[in-house]
Amino acid sequence: MKRILVALTVLAGAAPSSAGPCFDYSLPTHPTRVFVASQAWSAVAASETHVFQLGLGTQFYVFEIDGPETPVGTATLDGTYREIAYAGDFVYISSATTNKVSVVDVSDPTAPFQRGILTGVGGRLDVEGSLLAVARGSGGLALVNVADPDVPFLTGSVTSIPVVDVSLEGNLAYLATNLQFRVMDVSDPTTPLEIGHIDMNEGTFAVHARGTEFWGTTGYIGPLDQYGTLRHFSAVNPANPTFLANVAPLLLLDMVEAGNFLAGPTVHKGLATIDISIPQTSTFVSHVPGFSSTQRIAGNAGGRVWLGNLPTSGALIEGQLSAIVSPSPVSTPTADGTGSRMASSGGLLFAVMYGGSFDDSGALRVFDPGSLSQIGSFVEGTDYVDGLLVDDGMALYTHGYADPSNDYFYLRALDVSNPATPTEIPIGSPFVGLYQLAGAALDTPYLYAPWSGGFRTVEIDPSGTITEHALLPVPGAFVSRATGTGLLVTGDTSAIHFIDVSDPDAPGELSSLPVPSSVRGLLVEGTTAYVTFLGASSRTDLFVIDFTNPGSPIVIGQTTAPHTTNGLTLANGMLYAYGDRAFCVIDVSNPAAPVYVGSGGATNIQLANVVAIDEKLIALETIPSPDPPYAAGEYRLRAFALQCFNSVSAPELPGAIVSATPAFPNPFRAGTNLQFLLPRASQVSLDVLDATGRRVRSVRNGTLPGGSHQLTWDGRDASGHETAAGVYFLRLRAGSEESVRRVVRLR
Repeated sequence: MKRILVALTVLAGAAPSSAGPCFDYSLPTHPTRVFVASQAWSAVAASETHVFQLGLGTQFYVFEIDGPETPVGTATLDGTYREIAYAGDFVYISSATTNKVSVVDVSDPTAPFQRGILTGVGGRLDVEGSLLAVARGSGGLALVNVADPDVPFLTGSVTSIPVVDVSLEGNLAYLATNLQFRVMDVSDPTTPLEIGHIDMNEGTFAVHARGTEFWGTTGYIGPLDQYGTLRHFSAVNPANPTFLANVAPLLLLDMVEAGNFLAGPTVHKGLATIDISIPQTSTFVSHVPGFSSTQRIAGNAGGRVWLGNLPTSGALIEGQLSAIVSPSPVSTPTADGTGSRMASSGGLLFAVMYGGSFDDSGALRVFDPGSLSQIGSFVEGTDYVDGLLVDDGMALYTHGYADPSNDYFYLRALDVSNPATPTEIPIGSPFVGLYQLAGAALDTPYLYAPWSGGFRTVEIDPSGTITEHALLPVPGAFVSRATGTGLLVTGDTSAIHFIDVSDPDAPGELSSLPVPSSVRGLLVEGTTAYVTFLGASSRTDLFVIDFTNPGSPIVIGQTTAPHTTNGLTLANGMLYAYGDRAFCVIDVSNPAAPVYVGSGGATNIQLANVVAIDEKLIALETIPSPDPPYAAGEYRLRAFALQCFNSVSAPELPGAIVSATPAFPNPFRAGTNLQFLLPRASQVSLDVLDATGRRVRSVRNGTLPGGSHQLTWDGRDASGHETAAGVYFLRLRAGSEESVRRVVRLR
């Protein structure tokens, strides 16, 4: 029975913004504390005061929750163990490989020692009182009496069914058994008796019971694909358990109850949180990425959770549930089918969506970004719709039918100056390819896109007249952005091109800038271009390009993010690079020193694209159907909070200190350094601000000569006390200039 009671708190770094709620996406990536033990495994358990972790070999570690980040107690075991459970003065460990169970005495956490060993059984564990339940996989269920920790013995078993996981609740054992969840009466553990079950149409993985309800995950884990669903069941009548709801399209590998929440690591490399405050009701709260190797979770009454072996092997990561709960999603009414593309213009949100069958309709839909309610639409009937460009009252997209032997797609133009009633602009039926708008740009009335004979400028006037202009001097753009000043920026397999299109009949390339691989995302803001392309190990590399002189663009900054991304959106100095399953947050407030902050999304919900609008981040998501084969299911618009960086009440930056580098190390524990170069002697101050903008410490206030300097903050406040874990800002002032650097404090 894995249950803890939580008192929710707010962690530094998640401060509210005056413009709307915000979330610090760095918190899951840079947790509150990191406990370090050599060669640690992901199996963890927790009491109210200590955390217990198994090593990769024969090590057993004990950490004091509010103590040092190194073990306060260790033991050498008789062999390797992979599963763990805690109750009272004892930790129970097991290994399905070596097929044994053992008891570790932790009554003195500084001197743990191994006691009894039982051979012949091994697997996942749960404990209630003196009864230890062991899920043995194909070996079934073993019930072990641990009343005498020196002599654990097998008291009962079930060998007729495979048991993947087990959860004890009173006299009942809830089992995940291949294609079923079963309920067994274990009041007499010598003769366990099945009293009820519910059939599933896919494999079961984890189960957790509370009172008269339980949760189970089902799905599939294969070499190329993983998917799953967390499901909620009622056991008011344990002889006839009933299905309540599909909670989230996530495959949880383990679950721990934490007051009003259920939390667990997922196969999708994240941490899921479910609100279970109302009996017989479950509400999905969040799925936070960044937990790449986690299979087990532990927690305590203080709201802390611990996950082993992430993000670095050998680390035990502590987080706070309140810190990793992102804002609840706000969704449109869902419908059969999937989303396709989304764009913003004039403060409104536009999306093209199509049905999952010919009984449904493809359409352009217009939404109020505040409420995410639909305010207008143009319905295509049964046509598939894709690609979307919107600018100055005009919307363009493709519509048609996809078939390997006979596909057809046409361009649709709409007047959306009245968004409640979009009307067709009569352009006829120009034939285009399905993905022809993917690399296109619209600067009304000009469309820059693949057209007859190549990539060219096409003029579309409000009456529907189409005029073809000259071919553009690019062989084929993957992505294009118009600046609105007669300049077109395009990206292809090897370069970024800057093209003068002020005369649509005589375009000319001003310059090109090589990039290492095919351009995946391109965003233009003023005279700055943000370009992403695929880096090593499916990561995303970012170039920040200054094209103040478009004839001689230069790369002024670059960084790397951990996910593959396809598109970009920008808000308040933060760049959001989104891919099929997740988005990365990159701080570009100083374009010369972009910094990866953290990630959001990362479930098996597909992101069609993401748009920053109305002080929020809105994703067009495709939700898999709740049952296999997880084909087209439903679509929704989901609102995420923006990154909290700009919630800090720091002044606008009038200029940059010459060569102020990012703080290092970052994140940090003992101290962090800031290096900078002064062109001349200046009055210099370095202040530390917390996430609300309050000054925590003045590190330096005095005159420094011209030249290179380094200042260090030791992590203490003005009184010399250690500051709490969280996000802080180093504000460096020299003369009339100022620079701010964001840092994360670990404890």
